[in-house]
Amino acid sequence: PYNTESKDITFTYRTHMWDSALRIIVESPFWGYGFPDKDWYLTHMSSFAIGPHNILLAMLIYGGVVTFVIYLYLLIRSLLVVSHIHDYWADIILGGTVILCLMQLMEVYPIPIIFTFFILAEYYPQLHSQLTHPDEQ
Repeated sequence: PYNTESKDITFTYRTHMWDSALRIIVESPFWGYGFPDKDWYLTHMSSFAIGPHNILLAMLIYGGVVTFVIYLYLLIRSLLVVSHIHDYWADIILGGTVILCLMQLMEVYPIPIIFTFFILAEYYPQLHSQLTHPDEQ
């Protein structure tokens, strides 16, 4: 069973991991460190867990400000593209992307999962057009 008594004001040590991530990001703010492995995290950051447990900090670690800006651009573009279509599946993609972003404030999911949502959002207008106007293809 899940023990809620182990939770504390640090979000299960996440604030320590975020602090550790911010300290290491400052050392290479523009280019980051690539895609670190477990040993790198244990050597350079907090030993509470592997990774920063926040997607924004993870992007800054992976590729610095360059990757962070690209991530934000793709996220915002995806949200804007899919928000212009008003149907059930567009709403599902939009809601899923928003929920994923909120969840990633406390956790980092694999990059392919993140980009699956971005790709779905980016190409849904074409799919929607093909489904609603099949004779125009």
